[in-house]
Amino acid sequence: MFIRLFTGVVIMVVSASIHLVAAEGAKKPNILWLVSEDNTILLGCYGDKHGKTPTLDGLAAAGVRYEQARSPAPVCAATRTAIITGRYAPGMGTQNMRSKEPLSGEVQFWPELLRDAGYYTTNNSKTDYNTSSDRSNKAWNESSNKAHYKNRPAGAPFFSIFNLNTTHESSVHKSEAKTETDPALVEVQPYLPDTPTVRHDIAQYYDKLHKMDSEMGKLLEELKKEGLADDTIVFYYSDHGGVLPRSKRFLYANGTQVPLIAYFGKNFAHLAPQAVGSSNAELVNLIDMPPTALSLVGIKPPAFLQGRAIAGEFKAPARSYDYSYRDRMDEIYDCSRSVTDGKLLYIRHYMPQVPSGIRLDYLWKQPAMKNWAELYAAGKLNAVQSAFFLKKPVEELFDLKTDWHCIVNLAGQAKHKADLERLRAANQAHLINIRDTAFLPESLMTTLRGEMTPAAYASDDSRYPIKELASLVDRMQVGGDQAAMVEALSSANASMRLWAIIASQELLTVPAGFDIAAALNDAQPMVRVAASEALLRRGDHSAAKATLSKVLIEAKEWSVRLAALNVIARLKNQVEFTAALQAAKAADKSEYVTRLSSFLLGLE
Repeated sequence: MFIRLFTGVVIMVVSASIHLVAAEGAKKPNILWLVSEDNTILLGCYGDKHGKTPTLDGLAAAGVRYEQARSPAPVCAATRTAIITGRYAPGMGTQNMRSKEPLSGEVQFWPELLRDAGYYTTNNSKTDYNTSSDRSNKAWNESSNKAHYKNRPAGAPFFSIFNLNTTHESSVHKSEAKTETDPALVEVQPYLPDTPTVRHDIAQYYDKLHKMDSEMGKLLEELKKEGLADDTIVFYYSDHGGVLPRSKRFLYANGTQVPLIAYFGKNFAHLAPQAVGSSNAELVNLIDMPPTALSLVGIKPPAFLQGRAIAGEFKAPARSYDYSYRDRMDEIYDCSRSVTDGKLLYIRHYMPQVPSGIRLDYLWKQPAMKNWAELYAAGKLNAVQSAFFLKKPVEELFDLKTDWHCIVNLAGQAKHKADLERLRAANQAHLINIRDTAFLPESLMTTLRGEMTPAAYASDDSRYPIKELASLVDRMQVGGDQAAMVEALSSANASMRLWAIIASQELLTVPAGFDIAAALNDAQPMVRVAASEALLRRGDHSAAKATLSKVLIEAKEWSVRLAALNVIARLKNQVEFTAALQAAKAADKSEYVTRLSSFLLGLE
C-alpha cells in the first residue's frame, strides 16, 4: 500500500510481514526524536476533530501510534531530568521544577552509551535538565540550536533530537487578534467556564498545533532529501501534556498523557513491534525512551535505566501500572503522585492543604487562566468549575474511559474500594522501589543532606526509612490514625515530625498529647514553618506569626524561605507579614523567592 508520509512525498510501505526477517548485513539504524512541547493528544490521528495535523497523522499511518503514552511529570524540566538519565526524578531528588540538586556519581546521561558505540549524538537544543550536575559534554557531540546530524562524520550513524517550542505555554500568553480555528466550534473542557476568552485561547492553541505539525513536516522532508528516511527510526512525542488551564503541571489525564508515534524506515521495518498503521495500547512512559533507543541499536539497556524497551532486540514485557509525579511547580510547593492501569487514574495528594488553583505567576500569564480565576473570585462558577480552587482531597480516583477530563472523584464510592486499595498499594510499592524522596521536601532535604547528594542521603534507612514513612503518612492521612500522629511528632526523625504536623492541618481538633506549639522550637526550620501554619489555620497565634516571620528573615536556604512564603500565600491577613516579606525580598534574590514575595507585597 502507499501512504503519504512526508509532506509532498509518497512512499511505499511494504507488508507487515517484513518485520519478521532482518535484512542481512543491515547497517545500524539512525534514531531521530522529534519533540513538541506542552501538548496532550489534540491531534487528528488521536481522533481530535480540530487537530489539523496531516504530517503527524501520516507518520502514524505509516508507523505505530501509542494510545497509552504518558510523561513522568506534567512539566518540562521535571520530565527532562528523567528522560536524560533514564531514572525517575523523585528517586534522585531532582523532581522539583528548576531543581538545583546534584546527581550521584553513578548517574549518567544515557546518550553517552550511544556515543561510545560510535553514534554521532546531537541535541537541538533544549537542555534544561533540572540538576546542577550537567553532563552534556559526555552525552552530546553537539548540543546547540545549530546541532544537526548533517555534521556527523561520513558513514556514522546518528542519534538526534529536535525540540520545537511552537506549542509551548508561552505561545498563548498573548492573545492574537484572529485565529484560524473558529473559537465558536471548539470544545470547552467541563471544568472551565465557557467564555470568549477561554474559547479564544483554545482556538489559538489549535493554531499553534497546526503550525508545529507543519514544522515537523519540514524536518521529515529534510530527512528524506538527505536520503536517510529508509535508514532512520523516527519517534515523535510531546514532553508532557498541556497547555490549557488545569493540564500542564497537574496529574490529570491531559497533564500527563502525550502523543507518541514511532516510524521505522524501510531498511529497519523488521524492528517495528507491530504492523504499520496500527495502534498500541500498552502502558508506555517517556522514561521508556532511553532503553528503547538502546534496544533498537542492539545495546542491552543497563540495569540503572528504570524504564523498559518498547521495541527492538531487548523489548520488555508491558507493565501493569504507570507512574507520574508532581512536586514544586515554580514558586509553589506541592507533592502528589499518580498511578494508572490505563483504565483508572489514582492521584495521591500528600499536601491537600495546597489548592490546585493557588496563584502561580507563569500559569496566570495565560488569559484563560486569569479569566477563570476572576470568575471564581466573583462567585460566578458552578461546582465543577470551582473545584480547582478549593481544598484537594487526599485521594482521587477517575475512570479514564468515561471521565477522561477527571471530573467525578470515585475514591469515596464503596463499589470502587477494591480498585482504590489496589492502586494505593501500587503507589506505595513504587515509592519504596525507587526510594522516592517525596517525604523529604526540598526545603527539608537541603538542610539535612549537607554535602551529600539527595539520592545518597535517601539511600540509608537510618536517615530515610522510606517503608516506614510511606506507611506512616498513609496511616495518618488516609486512615486518620491519631495515635500514629502523636508518636511521629516525638520522633527523632525530622521527616516524621514534619508529616505529623502536615496531617494535623486537616483536623478540626488534634489528639491529646499532640503539642503543635512545642514544634515552633523544632531544630528544623521546615518543621517550625509547618507548625506555624497548623496553628494559624486554627486562629490567631502570635508565637506562630513570630516564628514564621523569623524563619522568613533568617533562613539560610532559599528553599526554606520559599516554603515560608508558600504558607503566607495560603493564609489570610498577609499584610501582617509585610515587614518580614520586605526583609526576605531584600535578603534573597533567588528567582522564586523574589517572584512570590513581590506578589505578596502587591508589587506584581
